[in-house]
Amino acid sequence: MLWLATQSTRHSVERAADSAALAAADTALHHLATQSGPAPCASAALAARQADVVLTACDCTALDCKVSVRRELSLLSGLAVRFPALRGLGPVQAVSEAGPVGETSSGVGG
Repeated sequence: MLWLATQSTRHSVERAADSAALAAADTALHHLATQSGPAPCASAALAARQADVVLTACDCTALDCKVSVRRELSLLSGLAVRFPALRGLGPVQAVSEAGPVGETSSGVGG
């Protein structure tokens, strides 16, 4: 049961990171086109809050945005009091990048 809860949280945090990165890249594109609007990382922070995660890092260079997010495992905080072995399990973290499709390291996709 614990494994299922942590896997579910991990997938949820990964989706939240993807949403935050896409929000940042979308805002970066809008900002580039109009020279107005919020900063890309502000959009990423809003998307992260809406997904119930904390934005821990955001970096946008032109249209390429990379974000990191984190969510505490609230289920474990209560259990760690009774089961000390769970104290080492920390927050779930994820990183995601979004931007224009470019050349990959294999040379395909450019």
